[in-house]
Amino acid sequence: MTSRSTIRRHILVGILTLGVLPLLPAMADGANGTSPPAIVSRPRGPRSSRSTEPWLPAEWGVGGYIWSSHTADKQTVHLWRGFEVPPKSTVTKASLRVLADNGFVVMLDGRRLGMGSDYYYMTEYDISEVLRPGRHTIAIDAFNETHQAGVVVGLDVLVNDAPPITLVSDTSWRVVPDSASNWERQLDPDPSWPHAVEVAAFGSLPWIDPPLRMNSVHVSPEEEPAFWRRGWFQALVAAVGGTAAVASLMLATRLVAESRAREMLDRERARIARDIHDELGAGLTQLVLEGEVARTELPPASETHGRLESICSRARALAEAMDELVWAVNSRRDTLRDFVAFASKYVRRFLEPTTMRCRLDIASDLPDVVCDLPVRRNLLLAVKEAVNNAVKYSAASQICLRVERRQPMLVVAVEDDGRGFDLEASQEAGNGLANMNDRLRTIGGTCRITTAPGAGCRVEFEVPLARFAKRAEPPSAGADLLAAGRRPTAARHNTLSEPHPS
Repeated sequence: MTSRSTIRRHILVGILTLGVLPLLPAMADGANGTSPPAIVSRPRGPRSSRSTEPWLPAEWGVGGYIWSSHTADKQTVHLWRGFEVPPKSTVTKASLRVLADNGFVVMLDGRRLGMGSDYYYMTEYDISEVLRPGRHTIAIDAFNETHQAGVVVGLDVLVNDAPPITLVSDTSWRVVPDSASNWERQLDPDPSWPHAVEVAAFGSLPWIDPPLRMNSVHVSPEEEPAFWRRGWFQALVAAVGGTAAVASLMLATRLVAESRAREMLDRERARIARDIHDELGAGLTQLVLEGEVARTELPPASETHGRLESICSRARALAEAMDELVWAVNSRRDTLRDFVAFASKYVRRFLEPTTMRCRLDIASDLPDVVCDLPVRRNLLLAVKEAVNNAVKYSAASQICLRVERRQPMLVVAVEDDGRGFDLEASQEAGNGLANMNDRLRTIGGTCRITTAPGAGCRVEFEVPLARFAKRAEPPSAGADLLAAGRRPTAARHNTLSEPHPS
């Protein structure tokens, strides 16, 4: 019995010795403050629960945990690493693995690939379709909630006819300061960026447990942007916009200069008209009065009496011509209504010495627009020519001046109920009709004559309303019409004057 008990005791001591001896180095390392190596693990690959099978950190294809030299709560660290794919090579397989405690956002050449959190879950990005030969940049924004912080990275790139490219998280990575801009796309590091610090090996304290799962993400090539999002189109739009802005600025400057020049011209025209009216008008009026007084002092049958009568008549005609000149020059009388008022006044005065009645048919809806000097001068001369021809050749009892708007034209017509004429024969014989056509053509208008023997005559002048400009300021109520001796009305104005004996 004694020998059997001794044998059993020796066997038990041997078993205990074999079980305790492998743990002694680990216990000694723990007592010295060093981190014991990982003992339990799972094989690489996704799974839902922990495994007690041994695992090797190298199987995950990553480096150690890297971070900034300083660790703090609520901290964000920017990690940068560049690499190069050989030129004229074809990437057959490329994968990027990232894990972080607590969270990360990973970018390739500035393009965001994805994000993750919790060091128990590693993410593998398949970037085979987006990786091209040349320089590339991996940028990681890592965030630490509390306590320890670290990021693990691994990159494997297989290319044809070239050695594979392997990149892991180590001290070759750079820590980018918060003040840097566009660092995610920067191909070369700034010399001032410090190197990252390896805070722990993969599979060691405080991250002794292996990842529970590997999440795979396939990264597809970016869609071809629409043409309006491409650089060349945006550059073209910017160039066109810049050209348009410069052209608009130049045009605005030119318009301002022309506006100032126009204002100066209008002031000068007003001054000239005022000087003509005050100086020459007053002198002609005084001359007519002196001639009339001198004529009354002479016998009616004397030769001097007849000469004074002729001088007074010419002076009065000159005064009327001067009134027309003043009206043409005066910039304050350049509206369409001013033109209609002056033309109506002229026709009535011209027909006063004749037996013909004067009829005025003026539309009430005439636009309040500015009539430039070339337009109103040529149109007035054409009206005068038409009225003069009617008085000389028509033998009419009535002459009518009509002014109306026939969109998009302004129509001024001179009608008579006379004997009419053969239009084709008259165009070959005289220059009056040709002159009217030339004057209207000069201002972009047309002259149309409707007549026949015994059927009267209608001379119609059409001028595009586009030749007139809108009035810059509201007109005084009826001042332009009162200047011609008639009152403004809301309806169409139709005036018939009685004939005057010659």
